[in-house]
Amino acid sequence: MLNSLIFGDEVKSFLKNELRQNKEAGTYLFYGDKGIDLLGLAMAFTMAMNCPELENNYCGVCEVCKKIKHGNYADLEIVGLLQGESKVGIDKIKNTIYKASSSSYEGRKKVFIIKDIESMNKYSANALLKIMEEPPKGTFFILVSNTLNVLPTILSRSIVVKVAKPSAEILGVTEKVYNFFMGNMKDILEWKEERFDLNEIKSYSTLGEYLNLYLTEKKLKHKVDLLKSIDDYIHNVKKIKKSEKLSIAFDLLSSLQDDKLVENKSHERKVTEEIMHIFIVRLKTPKYTEKLIELKHGLRHNINTQAALTLFFLSF
Repeated sequence: MLNSLIFGDEVKSFLKNELRQNKEAGTYLFYGDKGIDLLGLAMAFTMAMNCPELENNYCGVCEVCKKIKHGNYADLEIVGLLQGESKVGIDKIKNTIYKASSSSYEGRKKVFIIKDIESMNKYSANALLKIMEEPPKGTFFILVSNTLNVLPTILSRSIVVKVAKPSAEILGVTEKVYNFFMGNMKDILEWKEERFDLNEIKSYSTLGEYLNLYLTEKKLKHKVDLLKSIDDYIHNVKKIKKSEKLSIAFDLLSSLQDDKLVENKSHERKVTEEIMHIFIVRLKTPKYTEKLIELKHGLRHNINTQAALTLFFLSF
């Protein structure tokens, strides 16, 4: 099953080599761009470490593999941000340390997959560091992140694995489809099942409506419509008047500041930053890129969301 993973040969070779060494404990950091199924890769590695049917691999159909796949394997713990949270707090890490120090339930290897490692506060990171330095026998930590912006001490104690985006060829789609989804592996694989029409134009004037639908239902169909609307905005940007740009920014803010759709200020900033990121990637105009990236990064320094989004739309 490792050979069937939709990742590059380098990553698959690395996993096979690590499994052959039959280590007693360890810490790995899988990192790569947004849209790469890093959690899926971590789950596959966990199955390969524990599958009783295949050595240094996994079958995907035995009881152990099925339990891991469905997240109900007693010796697998997935830790990370819940909706609306901005930090991986100390209580979650203390609970992880307690479970890591306890005996195995299944009699195999215990695995703790920790997402959003870059969102840990220093207390959480330092607590995790202590058990990473001397992990109990049979205990593995797999850290998952879209960045290497984590404590140097954690990096130094982790085996760092850079996971590249699978190409259009590996994912089995055209370059046009690949670029539409900006190489987002999870979206592309879901689209291959649904096959929504990507050529239909959606008006930029309803951009706020599509964002509202996507935040409400979290369905790929609404994300596709949102991306089409953004493409239409970029295509017509030179014709769009300042007043209309402000109106569109206001429509987006209405959804972003709706408590039913966005739980708190941290979530609001995260969604706003993601919208800006989509525009920057799809705009493909170096003339504006630096200024737009600066505005996007400003959200991380508590710049007012309304001001940042308004300035963003008026900047190109």
